[in-house]
Amino acid sequence: MSARIAVAGVLLAFCCCAAWAGAGEFLVGASTHVGQGRQQVGPVLARIDRLGLRSLRDEVYWARYEQAPGSYGGERIAERVIGLFEALSQRPLARPLVVLDYGNRLYGGGLPISPEAVDGFARYAEAVARRLAGSRPILEIWNEWNGGMGAHPPTTGRAEDYARLAVAAAKRIRAAAPDATVLMGSTAGYDGKWTSRLLATGALRHADGFSVHPYSFRHHKDRSPEQAIRWLDLLHDRLRLWADDAGVPPPPIYVTEIGWPVSGETLHGITEALQAAYVERFLLMARARDYVRGVWWYELADGGRDARKVEHVFGLFRPDTTPRPAAEVVERWSACLQRAAPFEARAITSSVHQVSGSCGPGQRFVAVWSSAPGGTRLVVDGLGASWSLAPGRGSRIDGAGALALTVGEQPVVLASETAEDWPRIEVVD
Repeated sequence: MSARIAVAGVLLAFCCCAAWAGAGEFLVGASTHVGQGRQQVGPVLARIDRLGLRSLRDEVYWARYEQAPGSYGGERIAERVIGLFEALSQRPLARPLVVLDYGNRLYGGGLPISPEAVDGFARYAEAVARRLAGSRPILEIWNEWNGGMGAHPPTTGRAEDYARLAVAAAKRIRAAAPDATVLMGSTAGYDGKWTSRLLATGALRHADGFSVHPYSFRHHKDRSPEQAIRWLDLLHDRLRLWADDAGVPPPPIYVTEIGWPVSGETLHGITEALQAAYVERFLLMARARDYVRGVWWYELADGGRDARKVEHVFGLFRPDTTPRPAAEVVERWSACLQRAAPFEARAITSSVHQVSGSCGPGQRFVAVWSSAPGGTRLVVDGLGASWSLAPGRGSRIDGAGALALTVGEQPVVLASETAEDWPRIEVVD
């Protein structure tokens, strides 16, 4: 039996969700691997420019940057990464995201836990910050401490040890580069227990934001971007409760890694078309959350050529340097996402989602999609002649009659440059 179910709050009211959303910074970036010696500066910058990204994330490894006690810089690959960041900072509104991480044999290697190692790491962080001062660098302290990254053998790092390291580094960073943004956390996935232990230390009082890698591609029940967004909402709630108790504003969230692997030869791989859909959905939903300040895709280009290895097949660009459909999605949306204009997200049903927003004065859009098998039928009413299906999904819509649509995994976007009213959407069951 069929029935038409009116969407709750059918009129897509255009409102700002929080104070910063109308004027705050939202960055779209990507992870690169110049610091691992796997990519060159020129091609990385060319791809960043092509996609319209304002940031990139790479690592200045401690072991490379301090190869003799108290002597910083000079190592070939570390200098290449610094050069990459310096070149990026010359672009309008661009900001480098620098990962400060991993052990140094001069201080025992592995996770820096001893007082000597903590002090050594903090002085290295200060040296990097001073080198990049003036470029508004974003400095992320470590990478996935909770996942054991940098430990030998890999073991979960204690939140209390991380807190001591992060606070020591943050204090020195601020003295060296007052324009820097300091990120703590950098958690592998949504790790509520580890995060709670970190919050209990009070370390986040010294940070400007919390970074997280909410990968959902391994989630056995739901690997969708909506699942990753649910984790972000849970993390935000946890941070907000801590902030209320501490009497401070809740720290914003930086998604410094997120992505989905593309390969039919690895367990968690998906198709290129689905990757593109997931990229678009995640970007739109993240941008509509006032507490998210940026998203960095993992990764800009494939990390290798073995399609059987999941780490090799995340790229927006293929090994042959051609762009995947996901790259085209990022290129299409990057300017709009990084404008200071409000977005709003709503779940129409458990499987149908929409995001509405503006890409500039008078430029409105509504994006809608469905994760239900076979898609979902919609009726869109109240469309004037200025509305069109975009991009490349049809011509201008004639008149103000109802438009029948079937939406699936790939968002359908309705756009107008002159409309004063929002369309009304109904789900047909």
